[in-house]
Amino acid sequence: MKPYLFSLIAAAAACGLASAQTAYTTPVGYVTQALTPSKFNLIGLTVQTPVAVAGDLEDVTGAVLTDSDVVDFAAVLTPSRTYIIEITSGTAFGASQDFVTVSGSTVTLPGAITGLANGDKYQIRVAPTLETVFGTTTSVLQKGAVSGSADIVYLPNGSGGYLQYWQNLAGSWRNFIGGSAASNIPVIYLDGILIQKRAAAASLVFSGEVKTIGSTTAIIKGFNPIGSVYPAGSTLQNIGLADDLLKGAVAGSADIVHIPNGSGGYTLYWLNLASSWRNFIGGGAAPADIPLTTGFFIEKRNVGTVTVDIAPPSTYATPSL
Repeated sequence: MKPYLFSLIAAAAACGLASAQTAYTTPVGYVTQALTPSKFNLIGLTVQTPVAVAGDLEDVTGAVLTDSDVVDFAAVLTPSRTYIIEITSGTAFGASQDFVTVSGSTVTLPGAITGLANGDKYQIRVAPTLETVFGTTTSVLQKGAVSGSADIVYLPNGSGGYLQYWQNLAGSWRNFIGGSAASNIPVIYLDGILIQKRAAAASLVFSGEVKTIGSTTAIIKGFNPIGSVYPAGSTLQNIGLADDLLKGAVAGSADIVHIPNGSGGYTLYWLNLASSWRNFIGGGAAPADIPLTTGFFIEKRNVGTVTVDIAPPSTYATPSL
């Protein structure tokens, strides 16, 4: 199959095809997320960048993936930028990884994707950066002459810690440690992002494509910041967490989900042995349809890595590739 090259304009133009074909467009829009002053705010990127290339994999050899219909990935993707590949069919459906290495018809990932096989479909998007998500001179985040007077953005490092960044008075992004320049730092949409907001409140506006298919993400022991992924319609009850999290007879033996309460704190929930959601305080039944609109923490109890499936709301349509 030939690779697909997408842009928002191309997707919109597809509506004008006059034939027996059915044309699909990816829904687009924007979301606004409020930042509470003098607090740590957990947010999620609930919209995505457009698909840059998509197709079928002719060969999967460990972490090296080949689409022979793509003559040169480097001609489609910008060298040195971080991209995200997502698998859209087969056993590995929903799996994703970020990567930077391409050569000819191949993409090399940091590690093999379990269950990925020849013939599976994929799509690749450029990972947004601190500049494209939060801006530079026009950023609504507070800037500072030093890091101690600026808002701080915490990006998960994949092993339970965070990388920290801030903006100087010129709007340039800097590393928290040492203050050196931080350029094109990727922001991964499945990750929850912490923002240490100084005195002034602010609202972040994100625009992009709406994700319409499921995703998988790995969690480890401790606190895992998760992006809500879907801009509307997701709830604690409908994204599939009950299938993957540790249940318990009491809250102390179960995984805990921490959901921002809008004022800098969190409301906590857990699953009992009957897979019913319970309030952490008091243990009573959790309210129905608890919305997930920004980001949330999964506090994993046990050592080891678990893959969590995040399902789209049932009202979301899945486009045909």
